[in-house]
Amino acid sequence: MGTDPDAAKLAGLLADEVRLAVVAALALGAADIDGVAAATGRTPTEVALAARRLGRGGLVRRDGAALQLRTEVFAAAARAAGSTGRPRSRCRRTRRPTRSCSPSCARAG
Repeated sequence: MGTDPDAAKLAGLLADEVRLAVVAALALGAADIDGVAAATGRTPTEVALAARRLGRGGLVRRDGAALQLRTEVFAAAARAAGSTGRPRSRCRRTRRPTRSCSPSCARAG
């Protein structure tokens, strides 16, 4: 993932059941391979392999058996996906993005 997060790559990392379980366990507070294994019911080997793949993808920091979820990667991927240049919905009356349109204007449209 590196410095330019990609939502599709992030989704690909989470598409595997074991990797998704590892991420969930880390998000809920597990901090090492044994803790994740206990929380998910997976073997330490399965967790270690998934953590390695997640680490290569930039989603997990690994220091020996210690694991840390890089939650900032989710935020960066969301920001990158939101800035794709897709046209936003606009108010018919003011032509401003509907998010910035007042409720009275929205009712009038």
